[in-house]
Amino acid sequence: MSTHTNHPASLTQPRSLLVGIALAILAAGISTPPAFGGSLTIEAPNVTASAGQTVSFDVLLVNNDLIGYQIAGDAFTLTLSPSVGVTFTDATTLTTTAPYIYQASSDVDLPTTLYDSLPGTSFTAADTVDLPYHYQQVDPGASFGLGNVSFSVAPTVAPNSVFQLILTPYSQFPAALNDQNLNYFPYDVVDGTITIVEIPEPSSLFMACISALSGLVIAWRRTRAGRLARLRMPKARDHARSLESQNS
Repeated sequence: MSTHTNHPASLTQPRSLLVGIALAILAAGISTPPAFGGSLTIEAPNVTASAGQTVSFDVLLVNNDLIGYQIAGDAFTLTLSPSVGVTFTDATTLTTTAPYIYQASSDVDLPTTLYDSLPGTSFTAADTVDLPYHYQQVDPGASFGLGNVSFSVAPTVAPNSVFQLILTPYSQFPAALNDQNLNYFPYDVVDGTITIVEIPEPSSLFMACISALSGLVIAWRRTRAGRLARLRMPKARDHARSLESQNS
């Protein structure tokens, strides 16, 4: 998630200081270490890409519990392993598979803080709403985006290579998820993978297109022949009846 969120200028400038204050309060105000094993999960997906491509994915917060949670702050670190061949290029709040957690709220969110410059193979991002007045309600079964992450694959990476997307709490924060009163929530992390797939050769792709086109032509001809046969049958019957009446 990057610092160039799409906020009106009147909100972005004065709140840039507030986000630092809010995150500093978060870091200092929670003394209990994070608890794992809860029904909230921070998840990275399993995605595929080809050598030379740039692809993006969402980091999600999912509520698998039977109760809702009021989320007012989050922080996570995402790391690539191995660290050669794939590079994180950007991180924004423009999530695509689920609404961004704070923009989905009627409350005004603060600008996201990115703690590491990109490109790189590891970064930390954090965001919060205007504590202690606002939060995002995360109901049972709901999913929200915590960030949209872009990465590029080097042209030399071999097919079938697998890179781990490892999620960890940000070391400066005792908890990755908190409510508007700085109470932390138990949570689990679900790591993801990037699997490199082979790009089809142009000749193979061309032959596949020709084969599909040929199949469509054959199907069209068969359909057309059937329609012509159905049209000719009534005419043949009328002609036969006309001959019979002339001979009688």
